[in-house]
Amino acid sequence: MLKNGTALIIFLLAVFQIHAQTVIQDGDVYGEWNVNGSPYLINGNITVPSNQKLTIKPGVNVIFQGQYYFEIIGRLNANGAASDSINFTVQDTTGYYLGNHNGWYGFFFNGTSSTQTENSILEYCNIEYSAGSGISCLGFSNLSIENCIIKNNLQYGINLFEFSDIMLDGIIITGNKSGGMSINFSAPQVTNFTISGNYGSGVTVSGSAYGNELTSFIGGIISENNSSFNGGGISVLDDAYVYIENVEIVSNFALYGGGAYCGMGGGIFKNVILSGNTADYGGGINSDSFADITLDHALIVNNNANVYGGGAYVAESSLEIVHATISNNNAGEQGGGIYYEMATLFTNEITNSIIWDNLPDEIYATDVIPGINYSDVKGGYTGSNNIDTDPLFADPENGDYHLLWINFPEADNSKSPCIDSGDPNSSYDPDGTVADMGAFFFNQENMTYIKDNVIINDPVIYPNPAYSDINLKGTSQFEKLVITTITGQRMKEVDINTDYLNIDISEFESGIHLINLYNQRGSIITKKFIKK
Repeated sequence: MLKNGTALIIFLLAVFQIHAQTVIQDGDVYGEWNVNGSPYLINGNITVPSNQKLTIKPGVNVIFQGQYYFEIIGRLNANGAASDSINFTVQDTTGYYLGNHNGWYGFFFNGTSSTQTENSILEYCNIEYSAGSGISCLGFSNLSIENCIIKNNLQYGINLFEFSDIMLDGIIITGNKSGGMSINFSAPQVTNFTISGNYGSGVTVSGSAYGNELTSFIGGIISENNSSFNGGGISVLDDAYVYIENVEIVSNFALYGGGAYCGMGGGIFKNVILSGNTADYGGGINSDSFADITLDHALIVNNNANVYGGGAYVAESSLEIVHATISNNNAGEQGGGIYYEMATLFTNEITNSIIWDNLPDEIYATDVIPGINYSDVKGGYTGSNNIDTDPLFADPENGDYHLLWINFPEADNSKSPCIDSGDPNSSYDPDGTVADMGAFFFNQENMTYIKDNVIINDPVIYPNPAYSDINLKGTSQFEKLVITTITGQRMKEVDINTDYLNIDISEFESGIHLINLYNQRGSIITKKFIKK
């Protein structure tokens, strides 16, 4: 009988633990919240006070019962795990969709009176359904946000004020109703990010940051955001200056600047893609009102302007374009590629670029002739060393605007006229050759190898990256190739009896793959390609 009674007690304790919850009333919070006390039901405004710390463990659910804020003056460490996130949400989410939302008011990191010097951390957290912004910072720089999802908040996903120079990595910001990020007089550093599907600009940057700090976005995507005014993807305003590198800005919508808008602000856009964006003025990018922008190795394709400037719209501002490919953009009236208006007082230069197949025209200028040199412009354009010849893109219909040279290294008509045709006084391409025109250079480093005392010519792979298939030129010296994933999983084996191969990779997973080529002596050359 005692044995059965003990089993019953253990069972009841287990049931109690499964349904354990902790009610948090209005006031200060610190110490530790863990799964044994989860969910934590918040019934008032709560604050982590100065010189105190609250630690939240993986798997905890924090559920706000009404319109309460979570203020952090001291330190918050919410360290979830990839397999066990921390959730900050509301009891009833239906109000968000019905328009009568009564959820919490999000995080407020308040640095105005804080003496905290150690970083607060939000890691692997889901932050959702705030009646304000998901995360707001005022004068608070000691914050790192990593691998968090910030979604479905009534204002912004993240809202920064007054020198809140926080760090963000691996974040997803989506479904927020005022926009993805609002950055005011601050310089956050954002890496490996997705800002997508917000009802407002994906990012709005306004006002200069302290000292020489720059807002930076490196390695990410800004997509499918919808602004009713400026900058569907990103809007840079009022003396703000940004640095953007290795970022795709795609399929956004706005009235001015579907992909990007800069007005009385500016920035450097390096190795960027502006594609599939829509606006009335400046489908890809709109440079307006004393803006100062540099596009460096930019692909601007398949954007649409209902009125002017399918690829770019430039008015009373400076837009320097170096190594760009501007193609297949459309405008309803003029300036399918680029539209210039009232730009006589500003410097607008285009160098080492390709402007091709835009409709209804490549370039339209009302009162200024931009300086265009060492560029390939369809229909020709006044300037130094410009050409008007098909650039021989690899596969533009499938989004591949790399340059072709099928019979490399033979200098025949299979070589794009844009290869080695850029300004010889500009920086050389990474392969040490004269600059190519366009966003992507043709890599000529692959010449010959000597292996096992045998001279082996290195075959050429194109396109790379690739979507559905790859081509190899110069394979006759090999007997077999084997394609593997980067981890060694064998994907395909092909016997070789020709100098040219076309290989279907449509069923491969996205990522880096290796091509191992074997000759008669068993020697191997290994080459890489990326499956998009």
